[in-house]
Amino acid sequence: MSLSGETVFRAIEVPLFWLGVLTAAWLSVCSVYRLLSGFRVWVLGNGSLVSPNKLGKWADRRWPWE
Repeated sequence: MSLSGETVFRAIEVPLFWLGVLTAAWLSVCSVYRLLSGFRVWVLGNGSLVSPNKLGKWADRRWPWE
């Protein structure tokens, strides 16, 4: 019994869709977590440790071409 390409595609279409949905959701959750962690350190935590004065001259520049 051989399977045609369309039959194989139909068999894996739904699992691949849900794999993509879960991957996108996981990446979104990780990104939001990292953004919130950075916000917490910058605003709520000890933001002076990551200020431009502590990081060096490169962190004080606004644009790369300045």
